[in-house]
Amino acid sequence: MALLKSLRARWPGEKLYVVLDNFSPHKHPNVQAWAAANDIELVFLPTYGS
Repeated sequence: MALLKSLRARWPGEKLYVVLDNFSPHKHPNVQAWAAANDIELVFLPTYGS
């Protein structure tokens, strides 16, 4: 989550889109809640996408 906090600090007040793979920690409820509260949209790659 340190990366997300760093990105949020770099671009305050702007909607951020972060593209992620389907690694399970990326989908943890704490990460998703923090991202939603900080105007960051997590965009997941399709399963088996290259």
